[in-house]
Amino acid sequence: MEEVESTPKPSRKELEKLQRKREILNAAKACFLEKGYQNTTLDEIAQRAEFGKGTIYNYFESKEELLLGLIEQFMKDGVVIAEEAILHFPGTAREKLTNYVKTVLKMGTEHEHFHMVISEIHSLRTQGFEDRMKSIGKLFEDIWKVPARLLQEEIDAGRIKPKNPFYMACMFDMMVRVFGVGTQQDKFPIKISDHDEIADLIITTFFDGMSIHSYEGQYNG
Repeated sequence: MEEVESTPKPSRKELEKLQRKREILNAAKACFLEKGYQNTTLDEIAQRAEFGKGTIYNYFESKEELLLGLIEQFMKDGVVIAEEAILHFPGTAREKLTNYVKTVLKMGTEHEHFHMVISEIHSLRTQGFEDRMKSIGKLFEDIWKVPARLLQEEIDAGRIKPKNPFYMACMFDMMVRVFGVGTQQDKFPIKISDHDEIADLIITTFFDGMSIHSYEGQYNG
Protein backbone atom coordinates (compact mmCIF):
# COMPACT_ATOMS: atom_id res chain seq x y z
CA MET A 1 0.00 0.00 0.00
CA GLU A 2 1.33 3.40 -0.97
CA GLU A 3 2.29 5.54 1.99
CA VAL A 4 0.78 8.98 2.24
CA GLU A 5 3.35 11.66 2.90
CA SER A 6 2.58 13.59 6.06
CA THR A 7 2.79 17.37 6.10
CA PRO A 8 5.99 18.37 7.91
CA LYS A 9 5.43 20.19 11.17
CA PRO A 10 6.56 23.82 11.21
CA SER A 11 9.82 24.49 13.01
CA ARG A 12 10.00 26.46 16.22
CA LYS A 13 11.35 29.45 14.29
CA GLU A 14 8.46 29.27 11.81
CA LEU A 15 5.93 29.08 14.65
CA GLU A 16 7.51 32.11 16.29
CA LYS A 17 7.26 34.07 13.03
CA LEU A 18 3.60 33.12 12.65
CA GLN A 19 2.92 34.17 16.24
CA ARG A 20 4.69 37.49 15.74
CA LYS A 21 2.72 38.12 12.55
CA ARG A 22 -0.52 37.37 14.38
CA GLU A 23 0.45 39.78 17.18
CA ILE A 24 1.12 42.55 14.65
CA LEU A 25 -2.23 41.93 12.98
CA ASN A 26 -4.03 41.99 16.32
CA ALA A 27 -2.35 45.29 17.19
CA ALA A 28 -3.36 46.74 13.81
CA LYS A 29 -6.93 45.60 14.29
CA ALA A 30 -7.11 47.21 17.74
CA CYS A 31 -5.73 50.50 16.39
CA PHE A 32 -8.06 50.50 13.39
CA LEU A 33 -11.04 49.93 15.67
CA GLU A 34 -10.04 52.74 18.01
CA LYS A 35 -9.07 55.43 15.51
CA GLY A 36 -10.24 54.19 12.12
CA TYR A 37 -8.04 52.97 9.33
CA GLN A 38 -7.28 56.38 7.83
CA ASN A 39 -6.27 57.94 11.17
CA THR A 40 -3.98 55.13 12.30
CA THR A 41 -0.22 55.27 11.70
CA LEU A 42 2.32 52.46 11.50
CA ASP A 43 4.10 53.99 14.49
CA GLU A 44 0.96 53.54 16.58
CA ILE A 45 0.60 49.94 15.43
CA ALA A 46 4.24 49.22 16.28
CA GLN A 47 3.80 50.77 19.70
CA ARG A 48 0.65 48.72 20.36
CA ALA A 49 2.39 45.54 19.23
CA GLU A 50 5.48 46.42 21.30
CA PHE A 51 7.72 45.91 18.29
CA GLY A 52 10.03 48.27 16.48
CA LYS A 53 8.71 49.80 13.28
CA GLY A 54 11.42 47.90 11.40
CA THR A 55 9.95 44.64 12.66
CA ILE A 56 6.58 45.61 11.22
CA TYR A 57 8.21 46.16 7.83
CA ASN A 58 9.71 42.65 7.99
CA TYR A 59 6.18 41.31 7.73
CA PHE A 60 4.13 44.03 6.04
CA GLU A 61 5.31 46.64 3.56
CA SER A 62 2.64 49.20 4.42
CA LYS A 63 -0.51 49.96 6.38
CA GLU A 64 -2.50 48.87 3.32
CA GLU A 65 -0.81 45.47 3.46
CA LEU A 66 -1.78 45.22 7.11
CA LEU A 67 -5.45 45.78 6.30
CA LEU A 68 -5.32 43.20 3.52
CA GLY A 69 -3.54 40.83 5.91
CA LEU A 70 -6.30 41.30 8.47
CA ILE A 71 -8.99 40.52 5.93
CA GLU A 72 -7.06 37.49 4.70
CA GLN A 73 -6.65 36.17 8.24
CA PHE A 74 -10.34 36.80 8.93
CA MET A 75 -11.23 34.67 5.91
CA LYS A 76 -8.79 31.88 6.82
CA ASP A 77 -10.31 31.78 10.30
CA GLY A 78 -13.68 31.45 8.56
CA VAL A 79 -12.57 28.19 6.94
CA VAL A 80 -11.57 26.76 10.31
CA ILE A 81 -14.84 27.93 11.86
CA ALA A 82 -16.85 26.22 9.11
CA GLU A 83 -14.97 22.95 9.56
CA GLU A 84 -15.41 22.96 13.33
CA ALA A 85 -19.07 24.04 13.24
CA ILE A 86 -20.10 21.60 10.49
CA LEU A 87 -17.71 18.68 10.01
CA HIS A 88 -16.75 18.25 13.67
CA PHE A 89 -20.24 18.80 15.08
CA PRO A 90 -22.38 15.69 15.77
CA GLY A 91 -25.89 15.38 14.45
CA THR A 92 -27.89 15.55 11.25
CA ALA A 93 -27.12 17.88 8.34
CA ARG A 94 -29.84 20.21 9.57
CA GLU A 95 -28.35 20.28 13.08
CA LYS A 96 -24.84 20.82 11.73
CA LEU A 97 -25.89 23.76 9.56
CA THR A 98 -27.95 25.20 12.41
CA ASN A 99 -24.81 25.15 14.53
CA TYR A 100 -22.90 26.86 11.70
CA VAL A 101 -25.50 29.62 11.43
CA LYS A 102 -25.35 30.33 15.17
CA THR A 103 -21.55 30.30 15.11
CA VAL A 104 -21.39 32.81 12.25
CA LEU A 105 -24.00 35.00 13.93
CA LYS A 106 -21.99 35.02 17.14
CA MET A 107 -18.84 35.92 15.25
CA GLY A 108 -20.74 38.64 13.42
CA THR A 109 -21.79 40.17 16.73
CA GLU A 110 -18.28 39.98 18.18
CA HIS A 111 -16.71 41.47 15.04
CA GLU A 112 -19.41 44.03 14.27
CA HIS A 113 -17.02 46.98 14.35
CA PHE A 114 -14.39 45.12 12.35
CA HIS A 115 -16.79 45.06 9.40
CA MET A 116 -16.67 48.85 9.50
CA VAL A 117 -12.89 48.65 9.11
CA ILE A 118 -13.18 46.23 6.21
CA SER A 119 -15.55 48.65 4.48
CA GLU A 120 -12.61 51.04 4.07
CA ILE A 121 -10.89 48.64 1.71
CA HIS A 122 -12.28 50.56 -1.27
CA SER A 123 -9.71 53.27 -0.51
CA LEU A 124 -6.74 50.97 -1.13
CA ARG A 125 -4.76 51.41 -4.30
CA THR A 126 -1.67 49.31 -3.62
CA GLN A 127 0.31 47.51 -6.30
CA GLY A 128 -1.17 44.11 -7.03
CA PHE A 129 -4.35 44.99 -5.12
CA GLU A 130 -6.69 43.31 -7.61
CA ASP A 131 -4.70 40.07 -7.59
CA ARG A 132 -4.59 40.07 -3.82
CA MET A 133 -8.34 40.56 -3.58
CA LYS A 134 -8.90 37.67 -6.00
CA SER A 135 -6.74 35.51 -3.75
CA ILE A 136 -8.72 36.58 -0.70
CA GLY A 137 -11.98 36.00 -2.59
CA LYS A 138 -10.97 32.39 -3.25
CA LEU A 139 -10.97 31.83 0.49
CA PHE A 140 -14.75 32.18 0.31
CA GLU A 141 -14.70 29.17 -1.99
CA ASP A 142 -12.78 27.23 0.67
CA ILE A 143 -15.49 28.13 3.18
CA TRP A 144 -18.29 27.07 0.82
CA LYS A 145 -16.62 23.72 0.10
CA VAL A 146 -17.29 22.68 3.69
CA PRO A 147 -21.13 22.86 3.64
CA ALA A 148 -21.05 21.72 -0.01
CA ARG A 149 -19.51 18.43 1.11
CA LEU A 150 -22.32 17.95 3.61
CA LEU A 151 -24.99 18.88 1.06
CA GLN A 152 -23.56 16.40 -1.45
CA GLU A 153 -24.04 13.67 1.14
CA GLU A 154 -27.66 14.76 1.56
CA ILE A 155 -28.17 14.66 -2.21
CA ASP A 156 -26.63 11.18 -2.42
CA ALA A 157 -28.95 10.02 0.36
CA GLY A 158 -31.95 11.37 -1.55
CA ARG A 159 -32.96 13.84 1.12
CA ILE A 160 -32.58 17.10 -0.80
CA LYS A 161 -32.92 18.14 -4.42
CA PRO A 162 -30.19 17.09 -6.83
CA LYS A 163 -28.81 20.56 -7.46
CA ASN A 164 -25.22 21.81 -7.59
CA PRO A 165 -24.05 21.47 -3.93
CA PHE A 166 -21.42 24.20 -4.27
CA TYR A 167 -24.00 26.72 -5.54
CA MET A 168 -26.35 25.65 -2.77
CA ALA A 169 -23.61 26.15 -0.18
CA CYS A 170 -22.84 29.59 -1.59
CA MET A 171 -26.51 30.56 -1.47
CA PHE A 172 -26.87 29.24 2.07
CA ASP A 173 -23.78 31.08 3.32
CA MET A 174 -24.94 34.32 1.70
CA MET A 175 -28.29 33.96 3.48
CA VAL A 176 -26.41 33.67 6.76
CA ARG A 177 -24.05 36.58 6.15
CA VAL A 178 -26.33 39.03 4.36
CA PHE A 179 -29.58 38.41 6.21
CA GLY A 180 -28.41 36.79 9.43
CA VAL A 181 -25.47 39.01 10.25
CA GLY A 182 -27.07 42.00 8.54
CA THR A 183 -30.12 42.01 10.80
CA GLN A 184 -27.80 42.57 13.76
CA GLN A 185 -26.17 45.67 12.27
CA ASP A 186 -27.37 49.18 13.07
CA LYS A 187 -27.89 50.28 9.46
CA PHE A 188 -29.86 47.21 8.38
CA PRO A 189 -33.62 47.99 7.99
CA ILE A 190 -34.65 44.84 9.88
CA LYS A 191 -33.46 44.19 13.45
CA ILE A 192 -33.40 40.66 14.87
CA SER A 193 -31.07 40.05 17.78
CA ASP A 194 -32.19 36.53 18.76
CA HIS A 195 -29.72 34.08 17.18
CA ASP A 196 -32.09 31.13 17.63
CA GLU A 197 -34.87 32.95 15.79
CA ILE A 198 -32.59 33.90 12.89
CA ALA A 199 -31.12 30.40 12.66
CA ASP A 200 -34.56 28.77 12.66
CA LEU A 201 -35.78 31.11 9.92
CA ILE A 202 -32.77 30.51 7.68
CA ILE A 203 -32.64 26.76 8.23
CA THR A 204 -36.39 26.32 7.71
CA THR A 205 -36.34 28.39 4.52
CA PHE A 206 -33.35 26.53 3.14
CA PHE A 207 -34.19 22.95 4.07
CA ASP A 208 -37.92 23.13 3.39
CA GLY A 209 -37.16 24.69 0.03
CA MET A 210 -34.54 22.06 -0.85
CA SER A 211 -36.38 19.06 0.60
CA ILE A 212 -36.85 16.25 -1.91
CA HIS A 213 -40.36 15.67 -0.53
CA SER A 214 -41.58 19.18 -1.35
CA TYR A 215 -39.79 18.85 -4.68
CA GLU A 216 -41.74 15.70 -5.55
CA GLY A 217 -44.93 17.19 -4.18
CA GLN A 218 -44.96 19.75 -6.96
CA TYR A 219 -45.60 16.94 -9.39
CA ASN A 220 -47.59 14.51 -7.31
CA GLY A 221 -50.12 17.05 -6.12
